[in-house]
Amino acid sequence: MQIHAIHIDHFLSFDTFAWEGLDPHLNVIVGPNGSGKTNLFHALRAVRDALSPERAQATARWTDAGHQGTDADAITISLDIQFTTAWEQGLLCTFLATVLCDQQVIQQTITTATNRNLDSNSLRRFAAWVQEQLHPKDIFWLFSGRLVVTHVGREGWQCQYEARPGKPLVRLDLTSGGTLVGHAEHNPQTSTQNWGTLFAAWRNSLTEREREQLDNGLTGASPEGEFPVPNLSRLPDWVSSQQGVALQIEDQMRIVDPTTLATRRALTMATQVSPGLQESFGMRFIFRHLLDQALVFTDNVRLQPQRTFIARDLLTQPLDLSNGKELARFLFCKKNRNPRDRKQYTAIWKLFDRMTGREFDVVLDPANSGESQPRLTASFQQGGSQPEQQPDISSPRRSF
Repeated sequence: MQIHAIHIDHFLSFDTFAWEGLDPHLNVIVGPNGSGKTNLFHALRAVRDALSPERAQATARWTDAGHQGTDADAITISLDIQFTTAWEQGLLCTFLATVLCDQQVIQQTITTATNRNLDSNSLRRFAAWVQEQLHPKDIFWLFSGRLVVTHVGREGWQCQYEARPGKPLVRLDLTSGGTLVGHAEHNPQTSTQNWGTLFAAWRNSLTEREREQLDNGLTGASPEGEFPVPNLSRLPDWVSSQQGVALQIEDQMRIVDPTTLATRRALTMATQVSPGLQESFGMRFIFRHLLDQALVFTDNVRLQPQRTFIARDLLTQPLDLSNGKELARFLFCKKNRNPRDRKQYTAIWKLFDRMTGREFDVVLDPANSGESQPRLTASFQQGGSQPEQQPDISSPRRSF
């Protein structure tokens, strides 16, 4: 995630503050004591706290944070952000795929429309189809926008994300689970047709022939037939500007075990959290998860970097950089993944060399190359050369 701009109103030492055009790689904050350097990071913490599941604690923490005695309810903090990494975009895509395959919603929608029941095997096929066909490029409209948090009375923080800057806005209300509001003209005649769900909004966008294909496939009338391609690139155009759709996972009605659905398994793998363990697993949780990975606050805590890893975990994502423990693995992943990551590794290496006059490298320890648990070795020397490129280990065919 990249932060392109920060706007703060009535927070701690800031009355009105705007920082635009942040460098995507490195920004250095310099100023005398009391100029607001620390409070800028407090503002970023407040944004993260605003999405915290412990809302009461998050609200109490910033009760007296109004600028020079200003009512705290006047606080507004906004970040212009862009989700740039493959993991971030993949997580958002996987979450929407999982919401689209919510079996409770599908059962209610199909039963109402056809008076037929959902077929369990067909539901599993549908989830596998959605997981295969839905790609991050289909939700490009979600990857750039403004995250805004506002302190509102005893209710604490209200959060929303405004996507597609410069175009008709798509608004995500993140105060509770997460509701998407588009810009389609509100139609009272269709508002009673379960338009409050992602599946129903997508189904209503299909042609009559595609809806018949979908209904027959899900009810088992066409047990081997294909489903319509779930292209969500025009989702903002389908969703009412007044009613919106809820982006959260319910699955209180379990026709099949959710863990047998391809979309649910993919989401669990991406977040390392089972949705079944959450009281409310919605887009709010996903944004919180994204911010936890993107905003790292060290609190002056430093741990020795971990050096020994299980082979299958060496390149896994995401990484936790809050205390330095996974720093070696972070650099190793940057060095040995895709060309974009390798370019970032080279930029980090050159910056370190320029600032310290020294070089570093992160490689597999040759002495332990035959062991089942590879060991990373970090080395330092005087600067002057270019980083050597380790052979590519990102291919799944390579073993340690």
